[in-house]
Amino acid sequence: MSRVAGARKQDLPDDLRKAWEQQEASRGAPQPNLPVYALRPSIWRGHRALADGIEESGLLSQELKHLAALKAALINGCPF
Repeated sequence: MSRVAGARKQDLPDDLRKAWEQQEASRGAPQPNLPVYALRPSIWRGHRALADGIEESGLLSQELKHLAALKAALINGCPF
């Protein structure tokens, strides 16, 4: 559980609310970091721009991205 109380969906700007709702539809709930990022929408938008830029570059294969995510999860002790 996060030590920082995240933003509430009803208080978000439209673009963040849309991302929140997309995550709810696909995962059942927003990812745990979204409510925290939503406290500072400009930081969330920067994070999304970076992720989108990496995706659009085509420099990393899907397989490599999944392996990197798995390794990061192992380093962080993620139980999933």
